[in-house]
Amino acid sequence: MGEKNKSLKMLERWVESMEDEYAEGIELLARGKNNAALHFFEKRMDNNHYLVHYGLATAKFKEKRDALTEPETRDIIAHYEVAMKQKPVFADAFLMCGMAYEQLAGVLMRAFKQHPYKNMDKQVTGIKAVLRKAKKLIEKAVELNPDFSDVATSELRVYKTRMRGIDNLKAHYMEIKHHQN
Repeated sequence: MGEKNKSLKMLERWVESMEDEYAEGIELLARGKNNAALHFFEKRMDNNHYLVHYGLATAKFKEKRDALTEPETRDIIAHYEVAMKQKPVFADAFLMCGMAYEQLAGVLMRAFKQHPYKNMDKQVTGIKAVLRKAKKLIEKAVELNPDFSDVATSELRVYKTRMRGIDNLKAHYMEIKHHQN
């Protein structure tokens, strides 16, 4: 609960200091009104502003986090990457993008479980690359904003768990394949 309050306070300070044009949408996100925030930012996509990309990605991510497909997750990542490119000191975008990459790794791991013998090494290598990208982005977020260290510690646990998980899955499927032959 303390982590959530800390994040909300950080967001509130950020809303106070940002451009008024996007404060309403960011406030909707902070209050958990993701669908309303999504509509708010979709209407402003023509502006191509880093906060529009960040807000749109965050609203989509929070709205469907555990039910996202691979294309939806990649779309979210693309929006975060635009925000990071436009505002390279925007720690929130780096953190959220790292979390989206972790989510993508989860989506890819579920796909791997469905078809483990289809290009196994390529699938495992791809998942690990996605996880390494997530780790790099989360570490960059902490570098930009040390207040994210608690959140980053939690997210880096997810990284380690998924890295071990993919290695264990591969070993499991290799053992099954070995016994079938």
